[in-house]
Amino acid sequence: MITQLFERGDYASFDLRDSDRFNDICSVTSVLKAYFRQLPNPLLTFSLHDKFVSAATIRDLDIKATTFADLIHDLPAEHFYTLRALMLHLHRVCERSERNLMHARNLGVVFGPTLMRSPDPGAEFSDMAGKALCVEWLIENAQRLFDTQLPAQ
Repeated sequence: MITQLFERGDYASFDLRDSDRFNDICSVTSVLKAYFRQLPNPLLTFSLHDKFVSAATIRDLDIKATTFADLIHDLPAEHFYTLRALMLHLHRVCERSERNLMHARNLGVVFGPTLMRSPDPGAEFSDMAGKALCVEWLIENAQRLFDTQLPAQ
């Protein structure tokens, strides 16, 4: 129902705070994922896609943290702030994983392909694990990466 209203652009017809009508978290998540999938340039942009996937494979944690911090600061400001809000939110979801079963790994699998798309459509499936690992790491380290750092203006 939420997705149908969203697709029609009928935003006045629903209030997500109305828990009697809109109580399915999966529907809300589907709308959020649909929004991110429809962006012409993904949240983790085409131009930085390969660098983000590579960063997820770095073994040295200090180098990995520095690399990710540099990459997120290379994002356009609107992408940075949206990513910041989303990662901090998903980090809070993970804090309740005993109840909701959504650990960072699960969220990485769910959101990785939505937030990252390869500039080469033929490579979309070949780097699926890299996307999941990248988003998993961003979620796990969201407070460290985003709570104090703002992009250069």
